[in-house]
Amino acid sequence: MYPQSGIVFIIIACHQYVATVKRVVFIISLPYNTGTSLDVSLVGPAVDLAAERINRDSGSRLNVSIHYFYNISHRTCSEPSAETSDKIAKFYQDEIASSGNSCYAVVSNNCDDMTGIKSLVREYDWTLLTNVFTSNDFWGSPQTRSSFPAVATGGTNKGYARAVLDVLQHYKWFHAAVLLETKAGAPFYRDVGNVLRETAPASFNLHYYLIERIFDETLSDFLQTAKTRSRVIILLTLGSTALQLLVFLNLQALQDEVAYGAVTQFSLANADDSNLLAFRSLLFITYRSQGKNLNQFNKDIAERTRSTYNITYKPGIQPFDNKVLRSSFDLVELFAKVVNESDTANGCSGLQIVHAMTNRTFALSTGNIYIDAERSRDLDLDIFGFNTSTREMQIIGTYEWARSSHLGWFIERSVEWPTMDSQPPLDIPVCGFSGDEGPCAVQSTIVTLIAPLAAFMAAILLAVIVILTRWRKSWLTENWWFVDSYRLHIPPPDVFEV
Repeated sequence: MYPQSGIVFIIIACHQYVATVKRVVFIISLPYNTGTSLDVSLVGPAVDLAAERINRDSGSRLNVSIHYFYNISHRTCSEPSAETSDKIAKFYQDEIASSGNSCYAVVSNNCDDMTGIKSLVREYDWTLLTNVFTSNDFWGSPQTRSSFPAVATGGTNKGYARAVLDVLQHYKWFHAAVLLETKAGAPFYRDVGNVLRETAPASFNLHYYLIERIFDETLSDFLQTAKTRSRVIILLTLGSTALQLLVFLNLQALQDEVAYGAVTQFSLANADDSNLLAFRSLLFITYRSQGKNLNQFNKDIAERTRSTYNITYKPGIQPFDNKVLRSSFDLVELFAKVVNESDTANGCSGLQIVHAMTNRTFALSTGNIYIDAERSRDLDLDIFGFNTSTREMQIIGTYEWARSSHLGWFIERSVEWPTMDSQPPLDIPVCGFSGDEGPCAVQSTIVTLIAPLAAFMAAILLAVIVILTRWRKSWLTENWWFVDSYRLHIPPPDVFEV
């Protein structure tokens, strides 16, 4: 028996998946106007434009909001105090009541170490991001920071220290004097010096010299002391100070074969005739400026800064050449990218976000960045050497951390050093640091032996001359009647007349 005839309806249902919008909240705890590059009045436009770009391009998958906590009257980095932490805590409680689950990131700097920001981050399991160089004083050593949800997106000093050590290793310079500028406004160089001291292998013999005020007498004393221990001098100084030192050293020291390495965050002026030799002895390590490759971003930042904060960039200044501003822009995109790819249905854990950032390369709008195993962004660096043809500093080496963790050199770009053979100075001179070692020690010994012998022989010769002179005078007195034949002049016979 067949089943009763009928009509079978096959219904194909299309279930539309409605994506949940992920809400990303940035809490900005920075000073407003201290006159430094970390001010909200300078980095705020970068943060705002990055958030607007993400909201526009994410297709409603993300909703990024920026909330600033500052007092416009603050003029120092440390003024944002516990008052800021209280405001942030109250803001968070209101957020929970009104909008529910969100992913929070706090953007702060080293000055907030004592303001309670870290306590809030730990308590609420947020993510802490920095837009400036971060030291261990702020977030602890790599061994102790595993439970702290922070990423040094502004970089650390270890990249610079690593570059210095790699350059020394490349040229086989194992003896060096480190001149460290200790001005209050230059903590970067102090921190690089500390990292260099902590990480230098035992094979390196580095001597550190602190200097606060630059005087010719001080520099002369430093140079004389440094030359007894090395022929390589590392300048951890401001760019202006490094230039002043080079001019002085050019006049005082370059009769010796000396190499100078400068680590600085600013560009040096081109060499002129007054400091040409010093520039030929210089290797210059600095953060890679990429503002010229981001023309539209630069224009947008400059316009937003002018319209919002009434600050105008000088002609020729590219905002994205400022690494703090670029870090501020990048960290917004970086955090939003990781949140977007993470499962935040059951909450947004700061530690989970941090782990998802570690040991990864990210392709951002401004270029590729790398977050290493210690949760810090390693900034790309350029190493400059002097080109005698163009009389300008040119890039001879580079660190591109997103591509490689090793120092890369441009083989075709060599440095013509001001040495006898135009080669890099030796780690230890042939005659040693004192100038009288090795083969020079033999010469010195010979000179030491010959000098008194020559003096002795001269004394004997003088005595002989005196004795002979006295004898001659005595002989002439006693034999006055003798006539020397060579004194006689006898004319030829034909001159006489008969």
